[in-house]
Amino acid sequence: MTAEEDPELARVHQTLIGALGDVDAVCRKLGIPYWLETGTLLGAVRHGGPIPWDDDIDIAMLQADCERFIAEAPEHLGSGYTVLTTQDDPYVTVDAKVYVNGTDTDSTFAALFGLHAPLHNGLFVDIFIVDPVSPRRLVRRIEAKLAWLVRTHGWAAEIAGSDALKGRRRVRWRLAASTPGWAVGALHRWLRWRRRRRDGSLLAVGEFGMYAKWTHRRESLFPLAETTFAGMQAPIPADSHQYLVDTYGPDYMTPTPVGERPRHVTGVRYD
Repeated sequence: MTAEEDPELARVHQTLIGALGDVDAVCRKLGIPYWLETGTLLGAVRHGGPIPWDDDIDIAMLQADCERFIAEAPEHLGSGYTVLTTQDDPYVTVDAKVYVNGTDTDSTFAALFGLHAPLHNGLFVDIFIVDPVSPRRLVRRIEAKLAWLVRTHGWAAEIAGSDALKGRRRVRWRLAASTPGWAVGALHRWLRWRRRRRDGSLLAVGEFGMYAKWTHRRESLFPLAETTFAGMQAPIPADSHQYLVDTYGPDYMTPTPVGERPRHVTGVRYD
């Protein structure tokens, strides 16, 4: 169902566009570069705004810029928003989230795995770190799996006990849960060391290239360009066509079939 067919989804879009506008204003004020990422970039190019059936906003930053945003943006965003990372709440499943205060949702992620409620369960803007990665595909894949372990270790035990997991997926989460904390810490330090050694000519989405399948050459990203997104100006990669091909493949302009359009949240409530 699209926003044109669903008044609730239309209100979600209105709220999220407002949130993106506020994040954009703060980033411009602080001189923090960011750009529209994944589904939001696709929506900008294909629809001129949010994908009609989508219910979140995705943006990306380089690691140092994301750290600045986390440290400085909350003061400027004010009481309307809460910025959280995995260090604040293990159920923040991306590098950072800007939650819209005064909204509450039923998380499809929490419901699927029977998890307890996160610290904030409202509408959100997802922030992805885009990090330098190895030019060798096998190395990228290995580091992506290690990055996943570092990211998920804090909440792996709860998911490992979920009835929603079967077979190898359950084994994977049990292995993550049983990895000693000291080993995860050592992996984290090693990944940071590896990141410092990279020249940045190849970049992947997620800290330490966690989403290694979304890998981009630096020249397709910088210098950033701008486009109109739902009536506002927003930054996008320099070559958004190549960036989207790298993310979704050459048929990215073809909409996803109706039965394959997942929702991140349901049952939105407003204060």
